[in-house]
Amino acid sequence: MSSFSGFETVPLWCRKEGKERDVVLSSRVRLSRNLAGFTFPEKLTLKEEEEIKNVVLSAVETSNRYGEMEVLYMNDVIPVERMMLFEKRLISRDFSEGRNKAVIIRGDNSLSCMVNETDHLKIAAYTGGLDLKEVFNEAREFDVTLEKNLDYAVSLEFGYLTSQIKNAGTGMKASVMLHLPFLARTGLLDRAIKSSLRGEFSVKGFLNDEENSLGDLYQVSNEVSIGISEEAYLKKLQTVTSSLMGYERRARDQFYKSKSMELEDIFYRAYGILKNCRLLSVKEAVKYLMDFRIGIIMGWSDVPLERIDYLIILVQKAHIQSTLDFDEESNSKIINYTRSKLVKRYLELLQ
Repeated sequence: MSSFSGFETVPLWCRKEGKERDVVLSSRVRLSRNLAGFTFPEKLTLKEEEEIKNVVLSAVETSNRYGEMEVLYMNDVIPVERMMLFEKRLISRDFSEGRNKAVIIRGDNSLSCMVNETDHLKIAAYTGGLDLKEVFNEAREFDVTLEKNLDYAVSLEFGYLTSQIKNAGTGMKASVMLHLPFLARTGLLDRAIKSSLRGEFSVKGFLNDEENSLGDLYQVSNEVSIGISEEAYLKKLQTVTSSLMGYERRARDQFYKSKSMELEDIFYRAYGILKNCRLLSVKEAVKYLMDFRIGIIMGWSDVPLERIDYLIILVQKAHIQSTLDFDEESNSKIINYTRSKLVKRYLELLQ
C-alpha cells in the first residue's frame, strides 16, 4: 500500500543542524519584486502572465545559477505535488491552487522563486535554526543575479514597488519559526509576545492563524518593509527572537523546577502514543512530535532535533498521499493509519 522511502526529499534547510535550534526551527527571508512596464499580477491578462514567465525564466537561464535550479510549471504539476511544495513552504497556498504560474527551485530546496504570485517574483531563502544573515545573503544574491537581466519596478521615493503597500521599500519579509511550549504552558506567552514584538512584528500560528497554534509553533515576521534598510530590520528581528528565546528558556527552567514529573509525563506520553497508536491525524502528529521534542531539549533522548523538525513536513497530508496508490481524495482513515505507520517506523530507525 505504501512505501516510506524518500526522507531525502525533505528540504535540506530543515534537515541541517542550526543555531539556537532548541527554540528556533527555521529562518526565512522573502523578497518581493515586480517588472517595470507591467501591471501587478491581479490585473494581468493571460498573455501578459505568459510574457512575464518567459522574461523571468530567460533571465534565470542566462545567469550563472541556472544549473542549480529546476523550473516547475504549475499547469503541469498534479494537485498532490503542488500541495507537497506548499507543505515544504516553497510556495504559498494560493499559488498552489493557481494556474499559468511557475516556480524556480534550487536542488536542495533552500531557495525558491514564485513567478506570478501576488507580485511578479517572490524570492525566498530558508535555513534551519536562527541565521537571518545567511538566508538574506542567499536571497539577495539570487535577486542581484536576476536584476542584471530584468528591469525591476523601483521608485527613488518608495523603493521596490509591490502589490501591497506594506511590502514596498525593501520588499523584504523576514521570519523565524519558534517552538514556545513552556511560555504556552505557563500562561506567559501573550505577555512575552507583547513585550518583545512592540507592534513592529506580527505573529501567527503553524498551519493556521488561531490564537493557540498547533504544536506551540509560532512564526514571527516584520509587518512592513518600508522606511528602514534590510539590515536594520534583520537586526530588529534578531533582537526580538533573542528576547523570546530568553523568555522561553527561563519558562522552561521554571517549569522543570516546579513540575518535573509532569514534564516527564508530557514527553513519555507523547512517545508512547507515537509508538503505539494506529490512527494519527496531522494535528495529533504535530502536537505529539512537538511534545516529544521537549524531551530531546531536556536531554532525555539522543534524537537530533532536526530529525523531529523535518518529520513535521513528512506527516502532512500531501506527503502521506504521495506514498499511497490513491489520488488526492484518499480516505482520511487510510491517511491517518499510514501517518501512524510512518511515524512509528521512523522513530524505530532513530533508536
